[in-house]
Amino acid sequence: MNAWRKAGVPLVPMSLNIAPAQLQRGELQSTISTLLKTHGIRPELLQLEMTERAIFDSHNTPAGENRQDTMARLRDIGIKIAIDDFGTGYSSLSYLKHWRVDALKIDRSFVRDLVTDSSDLPSSARSSRSRAI
Repeated sequence: MNAWRKAGVPLVPMSLNIAPAQLQRGELQSTISTLLKTHGIRPELLQLEMTERAIFDSHNTPAGENRQDTMARLRDIGIKIAIDDFGTGYSSLSYLKHWRVDALKIDRSFVRDLVTDSSDLPSSARSSRSRAI
């Protein structure tokens, strides 16, 4: 982004994948803030993508901070947060009530057969579908 900015290319939002280890170290927010300031990049141009497991894992950082705090601080400075591959782990949609995220990327395997797999239909729809066939 910095090279593009220096070359006069209009900047567009960019997504970066964040590994669980990066989130757990506890310095993610300060590292990203420093890099954005150093290179003159606006925080709202950055979206961090983290997997469902990385976000919802209960491990705290070495400083005792939890991941929810880290994500809140990132959002507070203007960075967007996305959960990637949602639906591949054991999380439920109720988790999302407690986590402020800007985007939810549902894993393809979770929705691939949604329209064709009769076990995904409500029981009332299954019985009317089988009568129609």
